[in-house]
This record gives sequence, C-alpha cells and structure tokens, in this order.
Amino acid sequence: MRIAPRTTGSDKSLSVEQISGRADSLNALGAGTFVVAGVFEIVFLTSWEFAMRTIVVGAVLMLVAVPCFATTQELPTVDEIRSHLRQWRESLGTFRIHYQIKSADSDTQSTTDRDYLLTESHDYLDVEVTSGGWGNPPPRKVISGGNSEKSFNARYSTADDGKTWHHDSLHEDPRHAGRTKLLNPLTPLWLLFDHKSERWLDEYYFDDHRVTVSGRELVDGESCVVLDVTYVYNGEVDGQGARIWLAEDKNFLIKKVTPNPSLHTGRLDADYLCEEFRKTGDHWYPYRGQFLLPPDDSHWEVLDFEVNPPVTEEMFEAPPMIGMISGRRFKPPIVNHQPVETAEPQNSLVTRVAGVLVFVGCLGILAWWNTRRSEEIT
Repeated sequence: MRIAPRTTGSDKSLSVEQISGRADSLNALGAGTFVVAGVFEIVFLTSWEFAMRTIVVGAVLMLVAVPCFATTQELPTVDEIRSHLRQWRESLGTFRIHYQIKSADSDTQSTTDRDYLLTESHDYLDVEVTSGGWGNPPPRKVISGGNSEKSFNARYSTADDGKTWHHDSLHEDPRHAGRTKLLNPLTPLWLLFDHKSERWLDEYYFDDHRVTVSGRELVDGESCVVLDVTYVYNGEVDGQGARIWLAEDKNFLIKKVTPNPSLHTGRLDADYLCEEFRKTGDHWYPYRGQFLLPPDDSHWEVLDFEVNPPVTEEMFEAPPMIGMISGRRFKPPIVNHQPVETAEPQNSLVTRVAGVLVFVGCLGILAWWNTRRSEEIT
C-alpha cells in the first residue's frame, strides 16, 4: 500500500464520530418504527390496547436508544496523551532497535542496516551499514557512540577482499549534555525520538508547538486520536502545521504523520506511516511501515526490538584505530589479527651465540690492548 505524500487524510480513514452517527440514526429509526406501527394500528385496527402498548414500547426504545448510542468516548486531553507516552518511554529503560530501510527508487536503490542502543543514562552505540545508492558504491559503515565523557565516530570502507572492513577514520570529542550527535533520525521512531535534541515526543513536542486534539479516526482499522499541530519557532507560527494520528490501543504511538514542512524545523518534513505494530513483552513498538520523502520514498522494517538488553562499559568506547577490523554489533570492534609476518631465522640460536662470542672477543682485544700499552709505558 502506498499513500500519497502531503495529504491530510487517507482513503481508509473513517471518523469514529461518523460511524457512531450512523449507528445513532439506525437505532433511532428502529425505535421510531415501533411508534409508526402503533399509529398504524390505531388508524386501521381496532385493538386500542395493543396499539397503545406498542406506542409506549416504541417511545421508550427511541428515548433510550438515541442517548445511549449517541454517547461517544471522550477524547483524551493533551496532558493525558503526554502521560501515556511518558510511561511508555520510561518503561523502556535501556532499549535496542535493529531495523532495515530500503529505498523504493530503482535508480538510487539502497539498503541501510542499522543497530542502535540507548541506555537510561544516554550512553549510546549506533552501527549503520549502507549499500547501494547513487553510482552503486561499495558498502560503507559508520560506528558512533559515547558515554558520559566522550563521544566518537568511526568510519569504515570495504577491504579489497570484500569480507573485512578497513578502518578509515576515527574522531573523538568531549560529550556535552548527553548529546548523541546522531546524523540520521531513527526511522521507525520518527518524531517519537528527536535525533537532534535527543528528547522524546513527550519531552519536547507539546512544549515546542501548539498541539490540539481534534478528533478520533480509524486508519487501516486502527482507532486513532488525531492531533492538529501548529509549528512554532522562536515564539512565532512557522509553517502550515501537521496532522498526527496516534494509535490509542498501542500506548498512543504514532500511526501516521502528514505534515506540511516548516522552513526552519527540518525534523518535520516527511510523511510517515506505521503499517503494523508488534509487541515484545508488555511493550508495543512500530514494526513495519513507510517513510515518504520524495524522491527517496522508502520502506522500513524492525528486525529486533529489545528492552533492557545486557550492556558493558566497553560498548561505548571508541574502537582501536589499528589496521583491519571487523565490527560486531554492540561489542567493541575486534581487531582482526593479521599482523605482517616477519620470518624468524632458523639459526636464531646460533646467531645469538655468535654475537655473544664476538662481544667477548672484543672485550678480550680491548683488555690486551690496554695491557700492551701499559708495558710500553713502563
């Protein structure tokens, strides 16, 4: 399924209020038929007792049916939505997400395999391997990470054998305010986690912009609360805003985004659709979907989502800048021990003995020379 970018709705989106309104009409009509039947009996039949009984029953049904079915579930407030998102985030603790994203453009088709780990203290490790793209370059890899003191960025290219990675560069910097310095957003967690400010949706979005709850709709059968967002930049309205659908039964995770891009906030410039959610333990997460940023429309799928995986301090330290290395996800890159071979002489023992003898001989000659000079002087 493909959705058209820059739209404000979906062909499969149906307002829950519209569905409820239709149900109200049908039930009210059903109740009204009892009244009509009673009137019909009064006019054309002689059973006044039965007619009056029918009228009473029909009137009661109509009065009860309309308010009962017209009552719709109240919309959650912005604070309630924010609270649900905060509980979901805090329940994750340390989490790891491993996903693939494939470009749909046949001319620039590329695949990115990304493995990302974030701890509660914001130590992080990000392994990203990309293949394909313009000109079909060889695969390339970037490993970045950091702890409370330092962050690093290491880049690799494919070695001549096509099996190992050549360590091209390594940059280390002091860590400031826990910043992760991610170059690219985490696609499945689009908007949920802002890679520039390193804050979650409940931490920044509702404060930075004007957000209102505008209704409830079905998107691909999923009941969603609709948020209308006005972008605000430096206290002023900036851009035309966005519309976001949050899946009510999935901890209010994002189901769909159709924003109008802002000139100043580059993080809100793509359409997003989660086609399927999955669950690990008690935690829902976006599993599969589309990321629509023409001409680089792409499809993403989460391969693994872990909550509180085991971690060690060494994971968040820079790899050694030594020769050929092979990176292993969430373990320090291991040096591929392929040192330059140096031939060890077979007669190494003889050589050493000969060296000792030469040294002793030199000492003997020096002693003889000193003795001779002493005799000549006397």
